[in-house]
Amino acid sequence: MEVGNENKRLPYLDYARVFVAYLVIFGHLLPNDDMTIRPYIYAFHMPFFFLVSGLLHKYRDKIQIKKYVYSLLVPFVFWNVLFVVLKPVLAWNDIWNGEFSQYTNWADYFFDFCKKGLLGILWGINGIDGPTWFLFALFWCKLGTDLIIKNRYFVVIYLILYFVSVFVSNFIFIRQACMALPFYYVGYYIKNNGYDQIILKTGMNKKIWLSVLLLICSLILTKFNGRVSMVGGRYGDFPKYISFWIFYFNGLVGSLSVLFISSLFKENRWITYSAISLITILCVQNFFIYTFKHTHGWWNYLYNELWIALVILILCVIIHHFIDKYVPLAVGKGNYNKKG
Repeated sequence: MEVGNENKRLPYLDYARVFVAYLVIFGHLLPNDDMTIRPYIYAFHMPFFFLVSGLLHKYRDKIQIKKYVYSLLVPFVFWNVLFVVLKPVLAWNDIWNGEFSQYTNWADYFFDFCKKGLLGILWGINGIDGPTWFLFALFWCKLGTDLIIKNRYFVVIYLILYFVSVFVSNFIFIRQACMALPFYYVGYYIKNNGYDQIILKTGMNKKIWLSVLLLICSLILTKFNGRVSMVGGRYGDFPKYISFWIFYFNGLVGSLSVLFISSLFKENRWITYSAISLITILCVQNFFIYTFKHTHGWWNYLYNELWIALVILILCVIIHHFIDKYVPLAVGKGNYNKKG
């Protein structure tokens, strides 16, 4: 889910990212205990975004930490703080009832949720605006990739961190970043060695067959491995030494299936603008989903979630127009741009 990319756009990447962003919203609308559809979305949707972000990664012969802070961590802080402020309003049908009944006033609520949210972020829990964990993990992936490119011995440090994160630590989303970095680096490697051109050069009939075969493979692997979760550090239903390999292979297979089928479509202005709006879609979707949950509860009818997810996607794209114009820091456009 690379943001702020001003180079020549690749339509198939835009189509793929918008489609998977829609699946992310749709998956979040489903009940947490849904085991009929959610496992098949979760098997590849976050691996896909890290893979594509790696495809768009550009190493500038230095560690671009200032750029990564402005483009990822500043939006992370902005949207989480805003969610804390607006959370009681978003749950307007349940204000100061249910989860808010323990507070006597708004100030008590605000400071308590700030404290809980900060602790949640530090220990790699969802934080406050749940989906924004991706921004923090992406920050580590970008930093880690630059370090690996600059010094190959950093791979050893990464492997140690991976081992520690799996069994012990989940500090500031390092566990999620360790799970994600292989997808991110594979994306960078594919693009850096020109392998991404295979998708563009493959004939239409082959693209269709490949996308179908890869999709079937992903469905079978998901049925076999069960539900995975990058935010929860879950590789599947089997012991880690088995699910580990299935998780990475399935994430790659599912992502390639989406990329192949997306390459069949021609450029579309709405799709392009929606792809540019991805950081807003990521961060704002939960505002609508949280409101929906507290006003209607979960609807167990598939077609309801399908059209509601589409409406939320469109609303996020519209909101992005105003955020991009008036609050550019919230979508990753920081001062680093002015100084190159």
